[in-house]
Order: sequence, then C-alpha cells, then structure tokens
Amino acid sequence: MAPVYMESLFVQRYVSATDVIFKIHSPCAMHLLEWVLNEMNEWNLFTMTRTDKKRFAVDCAIRGGKDYSVSSVDKAIKALKNADIIISTNEYIANVKTRTSTYYVNPHYYWKSASKSKREELVRALEKERYEG
Repeated sequence: MAPVYMESLFVQRYVSATDVIFKIHSPCAMHLLEWVLNEMNEWNLFTMTRTDKKRFAVDCAIRGGKDYSVSSVDKAIKALKNADIIISTNEYIANVKTRTSTYYVNPHYYWKSASKSKREELVRALEKERYEG
C-alpha cells in the first residue's frame, strides 16, 4: 500500500462551532473568518491592523469580486467578537490599553496546530481568564 501524504497546513473545526456560525448573518464576517483561519499562526493568533483590513479587502475583491470597505471589516470583526469566535488580546497597564489589533480565534471552535497539547493549554488559559475576569 502506498503512503498517503496530507497537506500539513490545515484548520480543525470543532462541532461546537456550528451553532455559533449559524448566528452570523454578515457575508463579510464569514469571508473574514475564512481569511483569518488561513492567516492565524499555530497559537490561533492574528493581527488586524488597518493594513491587514485593506489586504483582506483586496483579497476578497480579487478572489470573489466582493468590495469591502475598512468600516465593513470593522463591523465584521465586531460580529465575530460578539459571537465569541475571535477574542481580543487587549492588555491594560495602569488603565491604558496597550494592544488593539491582535486577536486569537477561539480554540473551542477552531484550531490550526497539529499539537493537541498547545490547544489544551490555550483552552485552559481561556477558561482561567474567563473565571478570574
């Protein structure tokens, strides 16, 4: 039997994501989610600076003929945050926000790394933060 080779870049979607996805009614948010899933690193982290938003808009225009503005992307980010699919990594030091454009995709729904232990570590950190915050 010949070996089967699989592409090493993949994203796992967990069944728990299904109910959350059906609550999103914005095509821009759904396109942004797909884009982010490809862009995030092995810890599910990604940035969404103004430059990233423009890059997303250009990618959508090239791939699917969709013309999204930066304000549309901002609304899509808000929709994904409200659905708890993406989570901001904002940090405050002395009541001053230090980060505004770094997010991670909720590991309860999606995971990019092949490492099960990394996902478990991030889920534990998320649960700890949720209960302490």
